[in-house]
Amino acid sequence: MLFLDLDNFKSVNDLEGHAAGDALLKSLVARISEVIGASNIIARLGGDEFLILLKDVDGQGDIQLTGLELGRTVSCVRPGLTASIGGLVIDRDSKQELDSILSEADSLMYAVKRSGKASLKIAGYDATELVLAA
Repeated sequence: MLFLDLDNFKSVNDLEGHAAGDALLKSLVARISEVIGASNIIARLGGDEFLILLKDVDGQGDIQLTGLELGRTVSCVRPGLTASIGGLVIDRDSKQELDSILSEADSLMYAVKRSGKASLKIAGYDATELVLAA
């Protein structure tokens, strides 16, 4: 799971208007959909925040590569636009509640924002604890 928040998106709406912002978001979702493939899911949570669900990944390395590619994609869609991404590797058999998982992914994304934005932080999430990874 990746929790993606756009950095510097507010300036698009402020300088070019909400119609330009909406068009940019539609273009971005189309490009992200190409990157993640048809078997995976992207959902807009609100504003400029997106949840991306990746199936059948082989752990943190796969998620890290996808997250880095998404960061490049965002910058290609609009120069100056970047993404702060929090990612979790969740075991299929995890008994964690969805709200708890989303909260952890959101926390990871905000940790990226606090440390300078335009980056990625991935963690493994098991049934009992969150283990941070580089």
